[in-house]
Amino acid sequence: MAKFTVLDQAEEDKLHATRLLGIEERPFKRLSKRLLAPTTPIHTFLSRPSPSEEGGTENETETESTEQFLQDIQRFREDVILDFAAFESSIARIQLLRAANERERERYAAERLKIEVTAAEVRENTAKLRVQLDEAQKTLAIRKTYDVLADKITRNPALKPRDEQHVNIEKLKAEIEELEREAQEHTQAWLERREQLAKVVYEGQKLRRLIRDEKEPEKDDTEHDEDHDHLLGGVSGGIGRDGLSNAGTPRPVDDASTPLAAARGSGVGTPGGATPRPDRDEDVDMDAGPGLETGDGNKNGPANVVIDKPGDDMDTS
Repeated sequence: MAKFTVLDQAEEDKLHATRLLGIEERPFKRLSKRLLAPTTPIHTFLSRPSPSEEGGTENETETESTEQFLQDIQRFREDVILDFAAFESSIARIQLLRAANERERERYAAERLKIEVTAAEVRENTAKLRVQLDEAQKTLAIRKTYDVLADKITRNPALKPRDEQHVNIEKLKAEIEELEREAQEHTQAWLERREQLAKVVYEGQKLRRLIRDEKEPEKDDTEHDEDHDHLLGGVSGGIGRDGLSNAGTPRPVDDASTPLAAARGSGVGTPGGATPRPDRDEDVDMDAGPGLETGDGNKNGPANVVIDKPGDDMDTS
């Protein structure tokens, strides 16, 4: 005979999971009780004595007992049919519950997988958020440090308010724009003056040639433009050596002589009223009388009188 042993926890849980409940095993117990009970018509029929050959009253009694037995059998049959129907419905109910439980277990397994995937994503997201939190905390600490420094700066009584500083900045910007505009205007005026100066120099050279009765050299348009640019001193964007601008720098004219050389023999007096020295090609009257100024400044000796040529006289008409 096998000895009774205590079941493990897993086997006990399995037994509890597979056992029938009271409401589920009730139809089976009722059916087994009805079929195996000693008071059933089947047992009564089997325990009945065999019929005797005596006649009369015993036959009538046996007939009545037979009819009663048939009625009991009919009633027993109906009860058994009802019990089997209840047992069948109980079995169908158990099968439906089992199928539903299997479907629920499958659904629970699928949901478990989804929950595990979601939990893994949540863990990864939590790790990322933790890293972002650390960075945000570092940024917050830096900003707090900046706030402390900014608070110290803004509380300095020597500093002006931000609005006033903005107003001053706008004023400075307006002044810078005004200065830039004035610089452009001065540059334009300087260019115009240099052009006028170049024209004056050119007209002066032309006038000198007219006074000296010199022939004006023939130049084509290209050479004239080059001379004009040369007189302007490279104002139109010319850059001198060392990468510096040549604008505003006066330049000597190549074909123009020095002011003293240009004034010699031209008959034009100096601002101080002194008489220019005679050139070698000018005529000198050696028989001039006394009192005339000589070339060496002696009034009593023989005077060297400067006589201008007719071609040197300026036409003032």
